[in-house]
Amino acid sequence: MDPGEEGSGRDPAFFLESFPIHLPQYTVLPRISALSGKLQQLAYLEEQTLSRNKWQHQLIFQQILQDLAAVQPPGSSSPAVRVAEQAATYLRIHYKEHISYEQLGLALNFHPAYISRCMQKVFGLTPLEYVTRYRLEQAKLMLLNTDLPIGRIAEETGFNQVSYFGACFARQEGMTPRTYRKQYIKAE
Repeated sequence: MDPGEEGSGRDPAFFLESFPIHLPQYTVLPRISALSGKLQQLAYLEEQTLSRNKWQHQLIFQQILQDLAAVQPPGSSSPAVRVAEQAATYLRIHYKEHISYEQLGLALNFHPAYISRCMQKVFGLTPLEYVTRYRLEQAKLMLLNTDLPIGRIAEETGFNQVSYFGACFARQEGMTPRTYRKQYIKAE
C-alpha cells in the first residue's frame, strides 16, 4: 500500500510527493527582466523574518523554477531523458520490492546497460543509487511520521537487512536512523 492510501494512518491530502523538473543547463533566458525582478523579490523575502513571507518566498521560488523549465519546449526531451524518467517512475512505484537490472530492462523493454547510462546522464545516479535514495527518503518520512520500529521501517522501504539500511542511512544522513528520529522529533 502506498503512503497516503486508506488504512495507512496518514491523510492523503497531506502526503508530499516528489516530482522531477528538468531545467536546461545552458540556455538563453527569455524575459530576463521579469526573472531578475523575481530574483530580487526572492532576495528581499529571504531577509524577512515574518512567517507569512515564507509562503510568498516559496511561491516566487516555484515561479522561477517554472519559468526556467518552460524555456525548453515540450516534446524536445531526448530519448535518454524519456528512458531515465520511465525508469525513475518504475523504481518509485516498485521501491518496496527487490529490483534487478534484468527486471528493470524487461519492464521498460530496454537493455539494462542503456537504462543505467540514461539515468546516469540525466540524474547522475545509477538505477540502484536512485532507488536507494528514494527508499531512504521514504524511510525518513516514516521515521518522522510513525512510531514503527527501525527494523520494520527498513522492511517497509525495501531494505532486506536492517544493518544495510542503517549503513546506507548513516552514509547519506551522517547519523543513524534512531538518532535522526530523536533529533527531529525533539525539534518539533
